[in-house]
Amino acid sequence: MGVFLLLVVITIIEIGIFYVDQAGVRITSLMLLSAIKFALVIMFFMHLKGDKRFFSALFVVPVFLGAAVLIALIALVGKF
Repeated sequence: MGVFLLLVVITIIEIGIFYVDQAGVRITSLMLLSAIKFALVIMFFMHLKGDKRFFSALFVVPVFLGAAVLIALIALVGKF
């Protein structure tokens, strides 16, 4: 139940961030929150929480690396 409530709160925050006027802040925040939601779903609903940390890292680390690359590209390119 705790994971469900946390996912609901993150979703509500994402909906609120959608109305932010600055595109860079909006996209970065949404990507970060989506990555956190991805990590929660992987850890709890795919039962990786009880497995070795290597398996959790195998799923979670590439998502955060990809998000970091996209954020860097957004910063380099500037405006959309």
